[in-house]
Amino acid sequence: MQNFLPIIIVICAICLVIGPVMMLKPSNRAKREAALRTEAAKQGLLVSLRDAADDGKRVCYQLPLEADKHGARAEWELSQKKFQHELHFDKYWDWCKQEQLPDKARYDALRDYVEHLPASVCGIGENRAGLYLLWREKGLGDDVQAAIASLLALLMELKRVLARP
Repeated sequence: MQNFLPIIIVICAICLVIGPVMMLKPSNRAKREAALRTEAAKQGLLVSLRDAADDGKRVCYQLPLEADKHGARAEWELSQKKFQHELHFDKYWDWCKQEQLPDKARYDALRDYVEHLPASVCGIGENRAGLYLLWREKGLGDDVQAAIASLLALLMELKRVLARP
């Protein structure tokens, strides 16, 4: 037993050194999130984290746009709620920010748009910088480039919907 005691002490010391070092290594999920955000930035999207009162952090993928000819953009946000209600804008979707709503002519187009969004998109909106999607960073497949291409397509579709007269 005395011959094994130094070996056991050395093994414990090695574990005490290697354990914290291994915890610094990013998880597969963290690597995927970093790859998604890097690819989005390469495609010209702005990425930021937003606090959400109901479900923690959300990741905002924004398509930058120039200001319209009047120099201002509408500021609004539609957020996906956990329950359906008749007072909501559309089933599970309701206004979160209402500083300056889009005009009524675009409401029907927005209703059609939100009905076809993937479940992982939990919010859409417009602010001074452009159009954005709030995404849970899952649900668009494992391929990073394909997921960002899907997000970019959703943002371009939102831009097209809002451009309608």
